[in-house]
Amino acid sequence: MARSTFYAHFRDKTDLLMRLASSMIATSFDIASAWEPTDGVESLADAFLQMIGNYRENAYVLRAITEVGGYDATVREFWDEQIARFRDRTIAVLRDEQNVGRTPSDVDLTSASQIIVTGGERAIFDHISVADPSTDATYARELALTWWYGVYRRPADDQVNSSS
Repeated sequence: MARSTFYAHFRDKTDLLMRLASSMIATSFDIASAWEPTDGVESLADAFLQMIGNYRENAYVLRAITEVGGYDATVREFWDEQIARFRDRTIAVLRDEQNVGRTPSDVDLTSASQIIVTGGERAIFDHISVADPSTDATYARELALTWWYGVYRRPADDQVNSSS
């Protein structure tokens, strides 16, 4: 592509990277937002499998975001804002689940959402970086079970303490 053509569409390489990442993250957010806890753990595994597929299709963008975000504050802040949308939604979903009694009231929403979102994003990125695609469904299921029983449907503290 000619330099003049590139700059007719993008301010710089950072602008290009953020636009590519915006598209990828929008797809991931749509997938994540479509899942509700009432859909169950198998539906969550299906959502993870779709997100893993999206990450695989955009692996080059994710690698670039990770690299450039390490030294470019604009990219780092951009990515943090994108991830914050996932944390905010997770907090809202967990709060709703607590309000109806399906998620224990002792779950700290801020900490749990940070672990779920940041941990999940990193785990999926690591998985697509090293694992064969034939393992994606198994990996997605393990992520779903970990989230489901670790946060969404974990026993309350009083149930855990009485079984110890």
